[in-house]
Amino acid sequence: MQIQFTQTSHGSIPYLQSLALRHEVLREPLDMQFTAQEIAEENTQIHIIGMANDLVVASNSIINMPNNVAKIRQVAVLPAFQGQGIGHKLSIFTQQYLKENGVFSLILHARMTAVPFYQSLGYSISGDQFYEVGIAHYKMLKTL
Repeated sequence: MQIQFTQTSHGSIPYLQSLALRHEVLREPLDMQFTAQEIAEENTQIHIIGMANDLVVASNSIINMPNNVAKIRQVAVLPAFQGQGIGHKLSIFTQQYLKENGVFSLILHARMTAVPFYQSLGYSISGDQFYEVGIAHYKMLKTL
């Protein structure tokens, strides 16, 4: 199955699908909901999606930070599509997109289970383990 990666606009139909995807994969297992304020604040973020036909199967959100740094957040792949390399392709597309738009460094907070995945993409751990939304995380960095 061919996956097309692209940037989408806050509030668009694909954005709303990506919000539902992120809810299903990242929030629902923790019994968490997106708040109206969180959704509104995403208006300033970049949203990258992977689509199969008309279905969003992968997504992430990006916060632009000072000094040509971007924070990658809310990375999710639809469960039926996990284990097929789609998360890897999403990450590569995101990195290329950001590099073409003047970003030199990436930062993210990786759940413990995702640390090996991000290490395979060239990220390195920075600092000690910490807890976010009740789950152990590491801050990870990558230079483009």
